[in-house]
This record gives sequence, structure tokens and C-alpha cells, in this order.
Amino acid sequence: MLMRYNTMKGYFSTIILLCVITLQVKSQSILPTGDSVGPLSKQWALSINPLVLFTKNQFQLSDISQQLTARYFNSARQAIRLGLSLGFDRDQYTFTTVNRAASSSTIISFPSPIATTENNWAKQSLVLGLTYGRESRSAPARIQGIWGWETTVQWSKTTEQFSYGNLLDVSPTAPVYVDTTGDAMRNTEWGEAGNVALMPIQGVAGYSRILNRSSGSQFTLGGRIFAGVDYFIRPQFSLGAELGWGTLFVWQARGYSTWQSMGQSNTQGSSELKTGTTVIDDEGFFKIRTSTMGSFNYKGFNGILRLTVYFNSKSKNT
Repeated sequence: MLMRYNTMKGYFSTIILLCVITLQVKSQSILPTGDSVGPLSKQWALSINPLVLFTKNQFQLSDISQQLTARYFNSARQAIRLGLSLGFDRDQYTFTTVNRAASSSTIISFPSPIATTENNWAKQSLVLGLTYGRESRSAPARIQGIWGWETTVQWSKTTEQFSYGNLLDVSPTAPVYVDTTGDAMRNTEWGEAGNVALMPIQGVAGYSRILNRSSGSQFTLGGRIFAGVDYFIRPQFSLGAELGWGTLFVWQARGYSTWQSMGQSNTQGSSELKTGTTVIDDEGFFKIRTSTMGSFNYKGFNGILRLTVYFNSKSKNT
């Protein structure tokens, strides 16, 4: 839901900027200061989405539209685009839950508080994306129309770790089993963890809980067409807005989850419960998605804002 909200916000922000530029600024090639505007032949430029500088939640590591983009102008109206998306993110949530072992062995003494302990859910993501494309633009002016295409290849992976304050205990007097309420985790950002479930484990007694989970590597290959405008605030700075549409080919490798549970084997000599861990493979998949490039959960057009810095060049507009 967060990704969808941010994508829609970027889309409408782009539409608004396009309208403001079109209606309020007169196309011209000279600034009020007398300086000429527009990129020069053999000039380099560097762009970033300005929203990532002010809004923390806007920056999504898996979002290609938030990448750093370099442009090399082989002429004033033609450029090569090179994009890089690289990031690492780690978040952790702590949850308070009833200490089941202490509560079952403590004499009730009103009004003392119930004994508690903590569960932890940590998630980390790593992403690397590369983009190559071609850009064309209208004649040198303070407002320039831009259009072109891009291709992208991206690798990403997400891993999660879970720890529990209530350790499993097979004691016959005060056993501590996996609990669907006390061990289950959720938060408003990530939703349900799905870390407690009935799993296909031989001889399992009740539910199981996850210790760690890996999504497996995800590889993405995509293509995108775009069109928009660049408005030159200063000779070396422009604020641009683009609308784009793309298709993604996504391949998800098989991941795995390590589950902790209690159970009993029916082999000879086994007569009591024990704790153990079981590794279970998750499914992989291959999908073709007509979607905003780099925003996998929202279908439709995407809007991108770009703040660009142009580096000095001795060439002239050609």
C-alpha cells in the first residue's frame, strides 16, 4: 500500500508540474540574466528525484524511478542515459508479549503487572539496478520537451530474522508451545508477518514459527518509454517532469524459511517431545508485468520528477 501511495503521489506531482510549467512559463532560450540555457554538446549532467531529498518514505530501494541518472549529451538535442540504483535498508520492530513461562509459574498477586518479554522482527533489503537509454529533446529553450526510451536490469533480495522472548520448553510440568497470539507479529508498515502457521512437518505438535526467511534473488529485466519537459531554473540547473510506461520481466528464485517447532518422532526409542528446526523451500515464479518501471505493485503510468545539474562544457549548442 505504501508503494502504491508513493507511486500515485509521484504521478500526480508530475502532472501538476507539467501544467504549471506549460501555463506560466514562456519558452525562451535566454534567461533574465542574459545567460543562454540548454545542454551543450559533450556535456555531462546528473539527475535525482528531488522528492527523495525531503521525504524519507518516498525513497524505496526497489524503485528504479528513485535512481541516480547520468546523461551524456553527444549533441544539444541527443543524450545517452546511464542509471544506477543501489541501496541497503534494515529495519527492526520490537513487540511486547506475555512471558508465558513466568505467568504459568508465578502465584497471582493482585495488582502486580503480568510478566512480559519481547519478540523482534528484523528485515533487510539489498538492491542493485542498472539502466541504459537514449533521450531526445526539442530545440534549445528555457523549456525543452524530452522523449526517449530506457532499459533496466535489477537484482534484489530480502531477508528476515525473527527472535522470540518465549523459548520453547518441552518440560512436562510447564511446557511452552508455539502460540498463535503471543508469537505472531505484525505492524502497520509491513502488515502480517505470517511467521506462525501449521506446517507440513512430520510429527509436529501444533504450530510452528519462523526463525529466518529469505525471499531468494529476484531478477528484473524491463523496458520503458517516456516523455516530459525540462525547465531551466539556471544555466546549470533544470527541474524536469516525465511520464513513462514500461513492461517488466520478473524472475523470482526459490527462497526458504527456517521453522522452529515441537514434535515427536515415532521411530523406535523415541518417546518424548523435542524442539527442532525445519528448512522449507518457498516457491519461485516468473511473471511479465505491464507496470510502472520499478514499482511492481501498481499498474499504469508513472510520474518522475528530476532535478538535474549540468557540468561545464566548452562546446556550444548544436
